[in-house]
Amino acid sequence: MPSRYSKAFNNYSRSELRWVVPVLRSIARGCNIAFKYPVYKVLKAIAKIFLLNEIEAIFFAYMVKETNWDTKDKLITQNSEQVRDVVCIASDNPEYKNLILYLMVATYSVKFFLNDQVDIEKLQDEAARICPNFKLIFENWAKKHSHLTKRISLKTLNKVYQELTYKIRHEDPDFSLLVDSILQISPAYNPEKNAKEKKEIKKEQREVQPREILPREQPVKLVKTEENPVI
Repeated sequence: MPSRYSKAFNNYSRSELRWVVPVLRSIARGCNIAFKYPVYKVLKAIAKIFLLNEIEAIFFAYMVKETNWDTKDKLITQNSEQVRDVVCIASDNPEYKNLILYLMVATYSVKFFLNDQVDIEKLQDEAARICPNFKLIFENWAKKHSHLTKRISLKTLNKVYQELTYKIRHEDPDFSLLVDSILQISPAYNPEKNAKEKKEIKKEQREVQPREILPREQPVKLVKTEENPVI
């Protein structure tokens, strides 16, 4: 039987995520390493894990703006080694793992601030599947940035919302999404696809059997003799 979280996750993916996607896409544009990694895809995957709604997405935009996308924070860089990928990109690059962990703690801080503890306990369990020591990392990161949640106000959130909606309506084509697409087809970031293609090529090579080369028939030479003269 599906768990309560599984049901919520499936319902969110089917019904709610589409309303949050435009906000996430706009937020991803502001990342200073969006040209190197599929930031939007990572952010979308984390939003699904934490069931981020529209209001929380606005608060999240405020958090990453105020922390200036600080993926180089020591709390992040010193704890990202064991972080698992969330979008099936096989990369052990520390910078990429820092990005995942940063987005996770920033997202969970929003859930923590805007929800009752009983409603988000399962989310912390899901986070631990990706980063085993997530709870401790989050607690330390939240203490460091507690001033951000204390000074937040409805006016501030409304201003962030207005900025995001303006960008959604007026921004140029999102080249970070193009980077996402390129990275997804790159062998370095999509090893499963690359391995599958190599396997298919080898299979085709085995199926193509070399043609058997038959010896050519030599013409029979007639030898002139006294008994059998050549006519």
